[in-house]
Amino acid sequence: MTIFVRIASYRDPELVPTLRDCVDKARWPDDLRFGLCWQHDQTESLGIFAKDRRFRIIDVPYRASGGMCWARRRCAARYDGESFTLALDSHHRFVQDWDAELIKMMELVGSSKPVLTTYPPAYDPGDETRYEKLPNAMAFDRFDSAGPIIMIPTPITNFQDIDTPLPSRFLAGGFSFSIGSFVEDVLPDPVMYFRGEETSMGARAFTHGYDLFHPHKIICWHEYGRQGKPKHWSDHATGVTASWHDLEQRGLARFRRLFRLDPHNPSEDFGPYGFGTVRSLRDYEHYAGVNFDLQGVEDYVLSGGPPPNPQQYASELDWVNSLLRTYRTDVRFNGREASAALDGQRACVLRLCGEVGEVIHAYRFSADQVAQLAAHPRSILTIQYVSRVSAVRWRVSTESDCAAEEVLSGDLDR
Repeated sequence: MTIFVRIASYRDPELVPTLRDCVDKARWPDDLRFGLCWQHDQTESLGIFAKDRRFRIIDVPYRASGGMCWARRRCAARYDGESFTLALDSHHRFVQDWDAELIKMMELVGSSKPVLTTYPPAYDPGDETRYEKLPNAMAFDRFDSAGPIIMIPTPITNFQDIDTPLPSRFLAGGFSFSIGSFVEDVLPDPVMYFRGEETSMGARAFTHGYDLFHPHKIICWHEYGRQGKPKHWSDHATGVTASWHDLEQRGLARFRRLFRLDPHNPSEDFGPYGFGTVRSLRDYEHYAGVNFDLQGVEDYVLSGGPPPNPQQYASELDWVNSLLRTYRTDVRFNGREASAALDGQRACVLRLCGEVGEVIHAYRFSADQVAQLAAHPRSILTIQYVSRVSAVRWRVSTESDCAAEEVLSGDLDR
């Protein structure tokens, strides 16, 4: 019952504390095996773990790093037939007996190929009292302009009444636990950089026959933000072969080819980084309630409803026509009018409206944003919204407790 723990670490001062906590809190620490891509500078050390036989260390000077997914692929190459695999970031804290808890959850879900995955609750390494107390599910937030889905954590407030993992639509790159074969079936794609990694891994896992679940209790905590700590993109503004921006654009182009979002590009064989054959990409879209080509989402999914989606459709066309679409539009302000209308205002609301004046989307400006618009009113404000129809007109109102006064309006480009 060995567990292969995959960690890609980039100049992270939390790495050694994470490793120590992972080992110390395991019920069966001798059954852990680690694939560690250690991207570091000359001041860093692995301490006691450097010569620990459970660790398969890929030693990478940080300037030679190819990015997150590149490092995760190198970790996966150290898999050696372990029973289970756990993909982690390098900044975590764990509950006691986390390994036994995960294996027990695997037995509860009734799937032969389960994946337990989530955005873990947060911790603060500088304050042990600041550990969030609720486990998280993952919810749809929006489509990125390049095509991937942006997910957000949502607390499971009634977790004490739940005794089994919850179905999930999505996969988190920084925490996923599965049977060992997952490493070989759903290899991290080294061409990806950041955006698109989780969306593609979730869809690929589903098409390979894996079922996605959220742990129904806390297994570990994750450090988010990490302000002031080294990041790959801050160190690699330029590079020997490519900057982080070039790597990101290459990864997004790969994502768009994989999901066939650029029809002018010829199809290609993605080899071990493509979709599986157990289920189709369309099967995943129906399960997740999304459509990548249209950047559409079911209303139930957008409102945060858990899987499975209750709505049944008579045909594929009915399903497509029911979807809320992602729209992006530019609001162009007339300089003189915007300055006169907004100067001195403390708050206002921009509303995008349909053909008959119905409000499709509302965007609230803070006092600072209002001041910025008044000072630089010739700027173009790009708004993204989700709706069944596109907006045709915009209007700006100042609001009080009892009234809303329209001060600006205009037509949208169509």
